[in-house]
Amino acid sequence: VILVDCGNDAEAKPLKAALAGKTVAAIFLTHGHPDHLGGCNQFPGVPVYAGKDEIPMITGTAKWDGPLPHMFPAKDWGVKVTTPLEDNADVVVDGVHVHAFAMPGHTKGSMAYAIKKTLYFGDAASADPDDKVHAPVWLFSDDPALGAQSLHALPAKLTAAHVDGIETYAFAHSGSVKADPTLLTSVP
Repeated sequence: VILVDCGNDAEAKPLKAALAGKTVAAIFLTHGHPDHLGGCNQFPGVPVYAGKDEIPMITGTAKWDGPLPHMFPAKDWGVKVTTPLEDNADVVVDGVHVHAFAMPGHTKGSMAYAIKKTLYFGDAASADPDDKVHAPVWLFSDDPALGAQSLHALPAKLTAAHVDGIETYAFAHSGSVKADPTLLTSVP
């Protein structure tokens, strides 16, 4: 199993229950907010991947800039990123390609991951009940306007990286929608 984020629970109880004894081969963090990396330490020895620009916030050497996250002190979250990722990185885990795309805006080091036929956004975007895609939520984001620019640029990045066949866009807090590049390029 490849995990995208580890949830908020430090004991990872929901994840462990959902995995039902399956082996986790890798963890890919969309960003380092605590509700996305809380359970990572429950998978010792598993490689952890994250955007290189997110590592200072994960290790507590820098703070996020978003209105709410900036109110809290920098903190080492105790998660060891074993592999920092650049934009357009292609990682192979047990024969599965994970293509990583930098999505600055929600945080400096936010990443989206194309795995098989799904594109995982974390909090770099969200969807509403009418399947419209929105830029990252301003209250929690470093730069929502930059987040919108990242979304606009993503279809071209996918094409340049020869990532095709994406059928689903998956968002951390609002579920998923059927993939359509115009949903990304029309984000205000």
